Amino acid sequence: MEYYRRKGIAPEDVDNQMAMIIGLTEAATQGDAKAAKVIVDLIGAVADGNDAGVQIVDNV
Repeated sequence: MEYYRRKGIAPEDVDNQMAMIIGLTEAATQGDAKAAKVIVDLIGAVADGNDAGVQIVDNV
C-alpha cells in the first residue's frame, strides 16, 4: 500500500478496478501499446472516422 501512497492515492480508495487502471496506465506510459489500447477502449475515446478532430470556434 505504500506504493499507492507514494503516488498520492489513499490506500483505502484502491480497489481491484483502480489497481488494474493504475497498472495499465503505468504500462502505457512505459510504451506498452496494448495497455494504451485497453485504456482508450475503456474510456470510449476511439474515433469513429467521422470525427473532424479539433474544432476551433472563434466567436470574437
